[in-house]
Amino acid sequence: MNLTIDENGCIDKEISLLDTRLPYFYQKIKSLFPKEPENVEIKLLSDKQAFCKAKGVIGVDCEEGAFIKGETIFIYEPSLFGMATPISREDFYKVLYQELIHLFYQVNKLPQTS
Repeated sequence: MNLTIDENGCIDKEISLLDTRLPYFYQKIKSLFPKEPENVEIKLLSDKQAFCKAKGVIGVDCEEGAFIKGETIFIYEPSLFGMATPISREDFYKVLYQELIHLFYQVNKLPQTS
């Protein structure tokens, strides 16, 4: 498992547990799929401008809580849930876990090369 978390200075209470909760969940998901991503990175974003820039959109409302680009999950800081996105703060981990599962799905649906 190669998992890195870029907290970007976020001090939200949910983030203090992220480095313990996420690897545990990662291991559970890993057991469900034959192949895992090579280098998973989680990037916490501190504002809507950074979120839209990372996504590559300008002038578009970026209301979803997270998205995947390559093997990187970009997600708003927990304090922005319910503010920058209609998704409530309590659902931060649900959104993150959903994106991680989606990343595993993407890696496993690609044609296998031998």
